[in-house]
Formats: sequence, C-alpha cells, structure tokens
Amino acid sequence: MRVEAGRWVEREWPGWIEVRLREAGGNVALIVDKEPVLFRQDEFDGVFPAWIELPCDVEGWSAGEGDERIATIRLEFGLEDENGRANFQVSEADIVSRPQPERGAQ
Repeated sequence: MRVEAGRWVEREWPGWIEVRLREAGGNVALIVDKEPVLFRQDEFDGVFPAWIELPCDVEGWSAGEGDERIATIRLEFGLEDENGRANFQVSEADIVSRPQPERGAQ
C-alpha cells in the first residue's frame, strides 16, 4: 500500500513518524509508528513528505465509481491507525504489487 510519510512525531530514537493512508472516498487515516518499522535501513533521508510502501494483505475487491476498483486491505506488522483500525478500503491505484517467488525457488 502506497502512503505518505508526513512528519516526525518524535525524533528521539527510535523515531516516531506520522503516515497518511488515503482511504477510498477521500478520508485520511493517520498511522504513527517507529521509523525502523516504516522504513528499511538507509531508505529514509529524513525529508518529508516521503512516499513509502506499507506491507498489507488484500482481502477482497469491490466496485467503486466508474471503472475504479476498491481493495479491502489489512496492514501487516500490527500497524494500526489512531483509532486502532488495521483494515481499510483503498483505491486500486494505491496498491503496489510485488511478484511472489516461485515455489521451490531459493
């Protein structure tokens, strides 16, 4: 899921960052977590805004307006928004696909 890291909440180690997840319909969910959870090592230069990818599972699809498809996702690693939600409906355009390794591949 592609999201925008918007600002530091706390710079002291481990560093807490606020992330904005755009939901289908236009609402924005705020997620605050540690920099090492949100960014891979040496991936973040400390400049905002920064676009990052949060790991998630797509649990289903539904029709949106026009040709838009809406994904129901669940964030991984225990990530939740400020209201304790881990499930969201988001636009297909914000989903980033990663190829899965073939079975038996090393």
